[in-house]
Amino acid sequence: MHVLLVLLQLALILAVLLHVLGVGMLLLFRRLSVLRLLNVLLVGRILMLIRRISLLIVTPLLDRRGRRSGQFRIDFRRFRRFHRFRCTLLHGLEMRELAGPVRS
Repeated sequence: MHVLLVLLQLALILAVLLHVLGVGMLLLFRRLSVLRLLNVLLVGRILMLIRRISLLIVTPLLDRRGRRSGQFRIDFRRFRRFHRFRCTLLHGLEMRELAGPVRS
């Protein structure tokens, strides 16, 4: 189980790095719509999936306060709050991309 958690943390770090690289590439190559689409849709979905899996696995392990093993409480309120924030952020990015480049 410990090995699984370490692998999950490494996957999360890799996904965040890929997302940061994707945003950096977007800033460098603003005109490549395929790259924008990949960054917003694909990397965002991968981050969402890894975050959901890590919350489902790590939260119960950290929330064992005096309970018998097997009786875990998953904090879905925290997950829903994060999900709402992420959806709002992604929607804002998509709307900005649809609006086109900013003209100064």
